[in-house]
Amino acid sequence: MTRHIENMNHTRISFFDRKTAFDYPIFLLFLFLPLHRNFSTIAIVLIALLSLIKIAVKKELPKSQFDWFLPILFLYYLVSNILSSGPWSAIEKRLLFIVIPVLFWLNPSFLKESLRPKIYWSYIIGIFAAEVICLVVAMQNSVSFLDGNLIFNAKVFPDADYDFLTASVRDGNYFFGEVFSLFLHPIYFGIYIVVAQFLIFEILKVSRGSSCKVFLSLIYFTQFIFLFLVSSKAAIISSFILTLYLFWRIKLSTHLRVLVVIGVIIFSFIFANLNPKMKVFTDTFIAGLSINPNARFGHDLRILSWDASVDIIKNNWLYGVGEGNKDSVLLAKYNEKGYVVPAEEMFNSHNQYLDLFIGGGILGLGLYLFGIIRLVLNAFQYKKVNLPLLIFVMLFSFEALFENFLSRHAGVLLFAVFVTYLNGTKHVGNNA
Repeated sequence: MTRHIENMNHTRISFFDRKTAFDYPIFLLFLFLPLHRNFSTIAIVLIALLSLIKIAVKKELPKSQFDWFLPILFLYYLVSNILSSGPWSAIEKRLLFIVIPVLFWLNPSFLKESLRPKIYWSYIIGIFAAEVICLVVAMQNSVSFLDGNLIFNAKVFPDADYDFLTASVRDGNYFFGEVFSLFLHPIYFGIYIVVAQFLIFEILKVSRGSSCKVFLSLIYFTQFIFLFLVSSKAAIISSFILTLYLFWRIKLSTHLRVLVVIGVIIFSFIFANLNPKMKVFTDTFIAGLSINPNARFGHDLRILSWDASVDIIKNNWLYGVGEGNKDSVLLAKYNEKGYVVPAEEMFNSHNQYLDLFIGGGILGLGLYLFGIIRLVLNAFQYKKVNLPLLIFVMLFSFEALFENFLSRHAGVLLFAVFVTYLNGTKHVGNNA
C-alpha cells in the first residue's frame, strides 16, 4: 500500500519517460474515450501495430493472464445474432469485447502501478476537453450580432415561448441535453463524467499539499455543472450517491462527517429542483408513475418500453427471441399496445437487463449477471479491495437499469476498457 501511495502521490506527473515510451498509446486511448469514436479507434489501431512490432522483435507472446468474461459475452452476441439473422452492425460494435482484452493481454505493462495516475489523468483530461468543446460550441450557437448588438439566445428555436431552462425540456437549448452533448448521447456522457469524478477522488485522496487538493476538489465539483447541463437523471442520481459514499470514507470527525453528508443531501435536493428534467421526474414520481400510451417525452416513455419488454419476456423467458429479432419484436409489441412514440422512434427496452432477457432469455441474462458477480468477487479476491473495479461495476450496473449500454459503441467501449483495465489491476487494490 505504501508503494501505491508513493506512486500516486506525485502532484507533477511526467507523461514523457523514455522507459515507458511504448506505453504512451494507452494514455491516448483513455484520453480519447469521451471524444468521437474515430479518435479511440486510432489509439486502438496504434496499440495493435506497436504490439505486433514488439512481438516480432521479441519473437514470443506475452505470458500475462487473460480474462474470458468479455470474449464469452461477445460469443453470446455473435451466436445469437447469427441464429436470428441479425445485422453485422450489431456484431461490429461488440468486437471491442475481443479487441480490448487482447490489447491488454499483449501489453501487460499497461497494468503497471506507475502508469495508473497517468492513465487516470489522461481520462480526466479527455473528459475536460470534451466538456470545454461542448461549451464553446454551445456558446457559438447561442451568440449572434444584430445591427451591431450582441444577442444571446440559447433556444434552438429562438422564437419559442419558453424561458432558458424550460426550453431544455421542450424544443431544445444549446446548453442542455442532446444538443449540448456533441460526442456522446447525454446518458452515456453522464456516466463518463461520473467515472471521471471517482478517478479524480482516487487521485485527490493520496495527493499532498493543500493547493493540489483544492484544485482537484474544484475539478470534482465542476463536474456537477456539466451533469446539470447533460441532464442525465441516472448519472445525476449515481453521482450524488457516489459523492455521499466518498465523503463518508474521508477521515473526518463524526460531527464534521455528518455535517458534510447533510450538506451533500441539501445540495442534491436544490440541484434536483433547479434542473428541469430532474424536477419533472421528481414531480411525476411523487404524483405516481403510470402508463400513458400517448406519452411524448421523458421517463414516461421509458415506462412504456419497460412495460412492452416485460410482456415479451413473459412468453420468451427461457431462450429469448434472439438478438437479431429484438427490434422487430419490440416494434410489434409497441404497435399492439398503442404506444405511439416508442413505435415511431423504434425505441429499445432502455434497460440492459431487460434487453438481455429479451434477446437471450434467462440464459443470456444469466451469463451477463454471472460475469458481473464474478467481477465483484474479483474485487474482494485479495487482502486489498480493488475499489476502482468495485465502484465502476456498481455505477455501470445502476445506470444499466435505465439504458442499454451494451447496444451502443460508447457503452461497449467504456465497459470493455474499464472492466479489462481495472480487473487486470486487481492485484494492486486499495484499502476499502
